[in-house]
Amino acid sequence: MEESLSWAWFTNGGSPGGKIASSYFSIRNNGKPVSINGDKGSSYFWQAWFLKDAPKTTILAGSQSMYLITEENGKSKIVPVNEQDNNFGKIQWLDSENGQPGKQREIYNADASNTPGYLSGGQFLFINTKVVLDIQTLKSYQTDVNSSELVTQLDDYNPFDSRAVAMSPDKSQLVLIGTRRNPVSHLSQYALITIDFVKNKAYAVPFDRTETRFSTIWDASSEWVNTYFHWITNANGSEILQKRWLELSPYWIGRWTIYPPDNIIQNYQLVPVRKDIVKSLVDFVKLKYPPVEIETREQSPQTINYLTINKSRLGLYFNSANQTLSLESENKELLKEIGEKFDHELRKGRFQNDFGKFEVD
Repeated sequence: MEESLSWAWFTNGGSPGGKIASSYFSIRNNGKPVSINGDKGSSYFWQAWFLKDAPKTTILAGSQSMYLITEENGKSKIVPVNEQDNNFGKIQWLDSENGQPGKQREIYNADASNTPGYLSGGQFLFINTKVVLDIQTLKSYQTDVNSSELVTQLDDYNPFDSRAVAMSPDKSQLVLIGTRRNPVSHLSQYALITIDFVKNKAYAVPFDRTETRFSTIWDASSEWVNTYFHWITNANGSEILQKRWLELSPYWIGRWTIYPPDNIIQNYQLVPVRKDIVKSLVDFVKLKYPPVEIETREQSPQTINYLTINKSRLGLYFNSANQTLSLESENKELLKEIGEKFDHELRKGRFQNDFGKFEVD
């Protein structure tokens, strides 16, 4: 363990220049330190776990690069899983949540001394977004999804550093989010990238952001995938991911911006919306919370409304350029209450005509 200054919000809890505790793991076999690259290599790791469901005693350890450490003929055997020097290490179970991916975990230099020493929960572990490790056999599969050859096959959709968002029912394919840029408009286009990690083959399933209510990559969850896509079995018996045909898309609702590490609500946001949504939300607040004082300012491309309710001030910011309406307040309880009540009305189908379309290429 050691203590040092850090300016990184994700390691010091958001306190600039705050002190953090860092832990390092040392692995020994018969009293001898296990080192990467022999006696001259590093024998300390940012993180290390026993793999609970492995067929023999196995440790997954690393900092940025990740290694499998086992014993063979009384000696330590070190097998590189993925080696890198320009990114944080990442791990993610592909099938821990009822056969679907769990949360992605980043490995960085922090205090991990109180974390569990075992990894368990699934059969397939996605490591550094490049390798799938079968815990039950210790066999690894390279997913070369960022090679120029494969990206060309995927019609230029690039799943660079994407977390897994779904897994096929037969657990042979993982699903990532891929993006590409239109060379004329420079707008982003999106597709689901499905990878057969045993055969290292992939294909893209493009989708329309408006039809799928897709604002940011963080909207891509297993639930979202199941809502707008489904798996079919083709004539060859292979599972294929396709867009689901919906007679009626789900109603638009708001979204919350929440900041770590304390999960504090920053704002309630509606997107993509027309300017009519401003009047709809103001009238809604006036009806639910009379009396309301209103001050309006025009600062193109923004229209700003300040609402005062019982001495609590809310800012209502409409931006025509990005079709966004954001509601903010220091009174987080009031902000949460208004957002939840407005969402309740949206779920009943009200105010849906105030929503527009995401820009498409």
